[in-house]
Amino acid sequence: MPTTPAATGPFSVIVTKPGHDTVRVGPFTERVRAQGFAYTLDYGVRGTGAPAGTTFDVAAYDPHLPHLSVPADDTAGLARQMDAEPGPSGPAGFPDLFTRLVADRGWEDAARAWLKARAHRAQAAESAPASGEQPDDKQTFTVFGIINHHGATPSLDVAGIVAGESTRVDLYERPWAYTDTKGRFSVTVRAATWQDAEEQAIEGVESSALREPWR
Repeated sequence: MPTTPAATGPFSVIVTKPGHDTVRVGPFTERVRAQGFAYTLDYGVRGTGAPAGTTFDVAAYDPHLPHLSVPADDTAGLARQMDAEPGPSGPAGFPDLFTRLVADRGWEDAARAWLKARAHRAQAAESAPASGEQPDDKQTFTVFGIINHHGATPSLDVAGIVAGESTRVDLYERPWAYTDTKGRFSVTVRAATWQDAEEQAIEGVESSALREPWR
């Protein structure tokens, strides 16, 4: 593995593949890491897609030339690299992200890091909103109280609100709301705050849109 003299960091590893585009990997902040990376690509990961006659060289990093990234040291960063780089197989794609990870860390550490990054991606995909949807900052509230029928328009005296799986919270001192069965009422709404949930429930009762009994 020839090494081109370079100034003090950063460094690139230049992968010259006969019949394919030359690939640069970097930047490496330390020469020894770049040299170890190049050595492992040359001697430690044979059979991973490098065409015959491929050479590896360490040189000064040129930010004006395209580079494949050095594998991230953290799980989230590696997961982002996996998203950004689909990793074509075969000589044209050598060295893909996993091959670079092996060259940088060794087989065992690379395998563990890869599995952690895949798990991180799966968790992120589960929590991400569907395509075209906006993140929902609302939560579920259950508003309960007593419906009054004084006059033509019904009204709601709110006794408490439950947020998600929380314990019932008494917002007002209205003990009769728990003992008077006549007019008991509850409704589940989606809102950003408990105040918004209360407004939705009151407006729903007054407009006769909500008629769910309190069970």
